[in-house]
Amino acid sequence: MEKRYFVSLFIVLSLVSLFFVPFVYATEQTLGGVDGYPPGTNVNLVQTCSNCTFVNITSIVLAGGSLLSVKSSMEKDEVFYNYTLDSQNTRSTGEYIVNWAADPDGILTTGNYNFFIKKGGISLTTGEAILYVLLMVVISLACFLFLFFAFNIPYSDDRSKDGTLTRLVLQKYLKIFNFWIAYGCILLCVNLLT
Repeated sequence: MEKRYFVSLFIVLSLVSLFFVPFVYATEQTLGGVDGYPPGTNVNLVQTCSNCTFVNITSIVLAGGSLLSVKSSMEKDEVFYNYTLDSQNTRSTGEYIVNWAADPDGILTTGNYNFFIKKGGISLTTGEAILYVLLMVVISLACFLFLFFAFNIPYSDDRSKDGTLTRLVLQKYLKIFNFWIAYGCILLCVNLLT
């Protein structure tokens, strides 16, 4: 009776822990800056120059390596210059390089800067990366544990040599449950990797 209690307690605690795992790694996303932008969003490319008559984006190297030639000038608002890169051009993840030309003090100057398009729009800190690795290890161990139980639980009732039922094995019903939980662990690992 006591062994049965611990098995039931283990199953309940395992199920409850699987429900709380998503709350551990759910974080709020911040867009732009160091964290990058999510794919398929309009990106405002802003530059400032107090003594320029123009600032133009000449070209943008897209994440796939192709070159987008920009034919229009940036919109000016006092010292701020803005160009909106539309969502059609930001679908691929990776680094984008913006090439520009300006005339501070009447001298033609060129340069470039970059920004990133990232799948989640976020960049992990060291602590968050360690948390993800620990979650992957724990979930993988749980998956192997449930698979171990699934393969080692008997799948039929005990029968005598003549085929009559001698004992009903209730653990056989846990076999499919363990496979189901192991499959859920695998899906959770795949979700963490993406």
